Amino acid sequence: MNLANYSKEIIRYLYNCKTARNSTVFRGKTYEHTVKRELVFKLFPFCNTEALNLLTLDSSTNGHLLDGYVKDDNYSLGNYSKLVSFYNEQIKVVGQAFDKGVDIVGPLDNKIVVLVQCKNYKMKKITGKDIRECVGITSLYKTTNYQQESLTIIASPSGITNDAIEDMNKFPLNLLYAQISDLHVPADGSLSKTIQDPNMLLKLSQSGQLISFVENKKCFQTFGFAKNTFI
Repeated sequence: MNLANYSKEIIRYLYNCKTARNSTVFRGKTYEHTVKRELVFKLFPFCNTEALNLLTLDSSTNGHLLDGYVKDDNYSLGNYSKLVSFYNEQIKVVGQAFDKGVDIVGPLDNKIVVLVQCKNYKMKKITGKDIRECVGITSLYKTTNYQQESLTIIASPSGITNDAIEDMNKFPLNLLYAQISDLHVPADGSLSKTIQDPNMLLKLSQSGQLISFVENKKCFQTFGFAKNTFI
């Protein structure tokens, strides 16, 4: 994986961010950008959606991506690169003022919208209350914006309780929990040369990782993420 491309959006955010690095706002927003990176590079390209058709990718090799990994051939690598570029451009970390509780939003394809809520808990696991809150936010967003099929993702660093997993299966929505660790941001103040610094790029690429995920039954039937073994 090209480390510069993998962390390019996060580097741009860190470079332009004026918020104090020891603040809760900085920690929360940095986590949102980290979650977007992990979903764009490690989850969405392997999802069975119509994005493949939208990008007119080579139809004979679409299955390579759905196997849960990228085979080492020009067609698969090209398809993966196009999908990552598509999602990087279309999936947005939204502003805090008007997000209605949604932190990341964008199209998975021309029929499905992705709604992501980030819970950057230091120790606390995701509970049933968090799941119910996320479902409520999904309903509000879809009612306010448009009635479209959705994939709702809740992300946190600290894991999820068994009760929360049981609650996920009570709702007729596509729900997925993603455990994504915190990003270790370089301590130095200047990031202007980060893109040329292999050691800095390596640090940004070794933390903030997609560790595991859990999807409810509806999500498994729609997307089949758990069939993949790319983590």
